[in-house]
Amino acid sequence: MTSTTEKVEGIQKLMEVKMIDVGIEKEKTNELIEVVGRESLIAEKEADAAAIQQAETEKMTEAAKAQKAACDVELADAVPAMERAQEAVDCLTLSSIQELKGLGSPPEQAKQVAFAVMILKDGIMKNHSWGNAQKLMKDPKKFVDDIKSFDGENIDEKRLEALKPTLAQDWFTFDIMKGKSQAAAFLCSWIVNIVTYNTIFKKVKPLKDAADEA
Repeated sequence: MTSTTEKVEGIQKLMEVKMIDVGIEKEKTNELIEVVGRESLIAEKEADAAAIQQAETEKMTEAAKAQKAACDVELADAVPAMERAQEAVDCLTLSSIQELKGLGSPPEQAKQVAFAVMILKDGIMKNHSWGNAQKLMKDPKKFVDDIKSFDGENIDEKRLEALKPTLAQDWFTFDIMKGKSQAAAFLCSWIVNIVTYNTIFKKVKPLKDAADEA
């Protein structure tokens, strides 16, 4: 009986120790659960933040794509205009410029083309006389080289405004002017297309800059 009692007491003490151990383990488990909970909350917040950032990035990407698409549509018209202007310049020959310059009394419309070149190329708004136009073409090679190197992207608005009345004339076309003067016809084509290119470029540039930034 005594032995049994001792065994029971021993088991009770062992159980007490075990219970203490269990309590400690339970406390550790609770602490672990609390840590995991905190980390899960942090992870959840980080996931939410990442989702928001991803949504903003996707929105910016779509906006950039839309802006690029808008640029592409506009450039579809700008590039051919620039190519036509270049083709017109490439067709200018020194002999045709020499011939135009040498005319003592050219057709009035050919004069107007030359005056339009004076406005566009050099910003000459006054003194539009045939004598001054001839001076502009006195060195045909330099004249053609200047036309070829002309910056079609940066044309002063005052020059464009001054050109509008001439550009609006029905006769200001290559087909009509080629019956007056070959050089005047190609110069007319160059002016029309370089102005068209400039107009489109100025419209596209802000879209392109915004798309590049995005």
